Amino acid sequence: MFADSKDDIIEIYITNLPQESKSLLKISGIDSPEVSRRSKTTINYASFLQRIELQDLYDIVSRWVIRARYYSLKLYEETKPKRLLLYRELCKFFISQNPKLKFSIRLNFIKWDEYIHFQQLSGIIPVNSCLEKLICHTMVKDEIYESIGKIFTEIKDLEIMCDDEKDKIDNKGLASLIDKMRENVTWSLTINRTRRPIPYINKSLEKKVPHLTSLNIYGDGSYPSKIFSKCKLLKKLIIGVKGPEDDKTVLAPFVRHLFVQLMEFDYYSESTVNVLLITMIIMNTRKTLKYLRISWFKEIQVIDPKNHTLLISTIITHCPNLIELMIPLNNLTIDQIPDVMRKCNKLGRIFLNWCDEVEKDPIEMKNWVWNLGETIPSLLQSLYFSNMGFNIDALELFLNRCQQRSIKCLELRIGDWLSAEDLKINSRRLLSI
Repeated sequence: MFADSKDDIIEIYITNLPQESKSLLKISGIDSPEVSRRSKTTINYASFLQRIELQDLYDIVSRWVIRARYYSLKLYEETKPKRLLLYRELCKFFISQNPKLKFSIRLNFIKWDEYIHFQQLSGIIPVNSCLEKLICHTMVKDEIYESIGKIFTEIKDLEIMCDDEKDKIDNKGLASLIDKMRENVTWSLTINRTRRPIPYINKSLEKKVPHLTSLNIYGDGSYPSKIFSKCKLLKKLIIGVKGPEDDKTVLAPFVRHLFVQLMEFDYYSESTVNVLLITMIIMNTRKTLKYLRISWFKEIQVIDPKNHTLLISTIITHCPNLIELMIPLNNLTIDQIPDVMRKCNKLGRIFLNWCDEVEKDPIEMKNWVWNLGETIPSLLQSLYFSNMGFNIDALELFLNRCQQRSIKCLELRIGDWLSAEDLKINSRRLLSI
């Protein structure tokens, strides 16, 4: 018999079902020694549920009914009536115990394009309900989205995983689901770029993006830039790029208008980096940014590296309310960080990553560390150095300066710039500070 912790939990919920549901299950042949041996719990665990992942629940129910880790399509079909009944009774029970229950659906692991279990929810979950999160694929058949759309007309957080495989699916079902989403309601979108055209999805998204408050774009491939140039209410923008010149393609739509509400901006690259475009996006904010995370690797080509200093200068002048900052450094920008500390005095977390092929001179590094210790904001809680390359003397100098300024409760995270042997040999020096 296949069992895991989730199966054990299901058995507890089954034992607490109302007698009417238990009778239906027994008539249908759904019973087990494990459930029979369990007595009804004194605590109503179902009343503590706040959210149900509807696809995951169906997968757990299926495993519990089939009692096998691996099973054939034939066995899956034979057990369908039992699985659907148990799924329906559990959903009824959970909702009856908590009318404010929230729902999410993850379609990553849907088996054999089955969607009939979503139809079971009709009459249980009220029509025009809100789906907290939907993770979906362009490969999923239209009937699945049609079944979901009959219940949910609001999706707070939509993640579209675009598949590159060529097939006959035109995604009209997913497009229709997006079309049915309530008007003038704010929502979040995560989408990966794809090489396969998705015209119906793009057309539906175009009508809804003006009310997007959070947008996450990643991957490579085609990109409907005209659509996302209409996102003017964004509070959170995450952009990840892979292929050469991708940064220009993806960033360009966002440098043409103002962001009056943007609080969080994340950018990461696996290819070239156009620092000027990143800088322009930051300039287009109204000093609203609280979280700014920018990252790339040493090996990545930075277009016009001199603009890197402009990026740091822009952070100093346009980001006075920053709470968290992640930034790559090089020999041109490292000396600007103390000024960042002075001007952005609300910072609570700072992540500094050395991305220059040339290491900074050890003497210059010690001077920099001293200046850094002079300017640490009083609210700073976490400081993370990665690949910075300075030695134990620099660390001792920095800690001494923090002590002299009565900096307390600072979490100092050390990347690979000090060896374990150095720390072991010099532990007494550090502990004495």
